[in-house]
Amino acid sequence: MIYKENAVVQKSVDFAIRIVEYCEVLEEKRKYVIATQLLKAGTSIGANIHEAQNAEVGPTSFTK
Repeated sequence: MIYKENAVVQKSVDFAIRIVEYCEVLEEKRKYVIATQLLKAGTSIGANIHEAQNAEVGPTSFTK
C-alpha cells in the first residue's frame, strides 16, 4: 500500500528515533527497567497510528 506523506507519521518516526537514542543512554546508566518501559511505550505510537490508518470503516467495525 502506498502512503502519502503524513505529518503525524513523520513525527511519530522522529519521536521513536529519539526514544531509542535516549534509551541507549539510560541503559549506559544502568536504568534498565525504565529504559525498557520507555522503549515499548515510545515506539508503540507508530504501531497505533499504522493500525488506525488501516482500520476498516463500516457497520462491521462497531461493537455493542
